Order: sequence, then structure tokens, then C-alpha cells
Amino acid sequence: MRDYDHQEDLNAWDVVEWAAEALDFIGAHNQYELLYKDLAIADYKAPLPCGFHSLEMISYGGVPLYNSVSVMEPATSINSTNTNIIAGHEVDKENFPLETDTMNTLKGASYYINDSYIIVSFETGCITMAYKGVAVDKEGLPKIPDNVYYIKAIKAYCQMMLDRQAWRAQKVPAAVFQESQQEWNFMCVGARGAANMPNVDKMESIKKQWVRLKPNVNSYNGFFKDLNIPEQIKHK
Repeated sequence: MRDYDHQEDLNAWDVVEWAAEALDFIGAHNQYELLYKDLAIADYKAPLPCGFHSLEMISYGGVPLYNSVSVMEPATSINSTNTNIIAGHEVDKENFPLETDTMNTLKGASYYINDSYIIVSFETGCITMAYKGVAVDKEGLPKIPDNVYYIKAIKAYCQMMLDRQAWRAQKVPAAVFQESQQEWNFMCVGARGAANMPNVDKMESIKKQWVRLKPNVNSYNGFFKDLNIPEQIKHK
């Protein structure tokens, strides 16, 4: 009301909904909360936690649970009789000993997400899910990051929606609505860029991941905890 000189009260709930929409459009990874949840599996599935936005990783038996690429219904695949051949050798612990005993035990365990449920390949058990959730306050309303780009972007989106209503009712010219659209597009990109900009510690971690002679292709198996450990090169 201050920035755009509104002369009448606004519908507060419209503004709340538009603010949440603007946050989703900005969609920066850092604006969401990193949460953890233990889920009990029953009949191959478990409901996703409230406030779930996107999945990070799933731990099952101390190792990552892999995303399923199968289009068939979930079924226990740990005791699968299928064999894989690499370079003429059957994949097993003798020929490829890099897998731990725990990983061999859980080999074939996987998951996929359907609607509001996570579907796994084992009938019962317990998994730990790391996921991004929408940050909300005690009243369940979306939190806005304390960043000037976010504040300006959400204001611009709300004003654009108001101008859209007025334009459709032929109360303002199309040029006014178009100017509001341009302002929102500019501020949305600015907010996303400000949120995704890494600090010095994150840039150092990125450097350690990239400046390597030997790619660390198995970091997923350890939940990526060794990605920021610099490569050690020993000279004889």
C-alpha cells in the first residue's frame, strides 16, 4: 500500500496467497527448510510429510535408497535373480568388491514418489527422508526471507496481480499491466540470483569438488559427505 499508493484496503488473504505463489515462482533452493523425517513403511508405502516440497535423499539401513526406474508395481527385489555382466564378468562381490556387505544386502531396494505417497520395493521397514519443506510460521503462513530482493519481488507480484484484475475490468490501460509484469520478472530473477549466490565457504566447497584429477563418482553412496574433502596426491 505504501509503495504503490493504494487508496483502499487490500484483501489480506489474497496477498498471502500471492506471496506464496511468488515464492514458488522464485523457487531458490536456499529459501526452503532442510527437514528430516522417519517414515514407517507399511504395505510398500508411506505418506509424504506435511509441507513436503522436494526430496533430497533417503536413507534405508544406513545407505542411500535409490530412485526406481522401473515402470512396474513395487515388489521386493532384494533377492532378484537377475545378473549383470560388465566386461564379460558377472557383477558380484568377487569381481566387483567395492560394495559393502550392507549395500549388497539392500541391493535392489528402491523407491519412487506417486501423488502424496512414497512407494518402496520392500513391504515393511523404516526410512529416513531428508527433504526441502516450505518455511512457515506458527500460524502456518509462508515465511519471506529477510532479503530486499525477495521483499521487492513479492510486492511486485502482488501489484501485478492487482493490475491484472484492474486491466481485465478495463480500469487501467494495458501499458500499466505490462509495466507491472516487467517489474515482477526483473525482481523475480534478482531474488533467485541473490538466494543462490554462494558465500565464501560454499565457493570453497565447490572448488574442492571441481579441482580434482580423479572424479569422486561414488560420493552418493556416502551421502556426499566427502565432497568437500580435497584430493590428496602422494608423490613417491
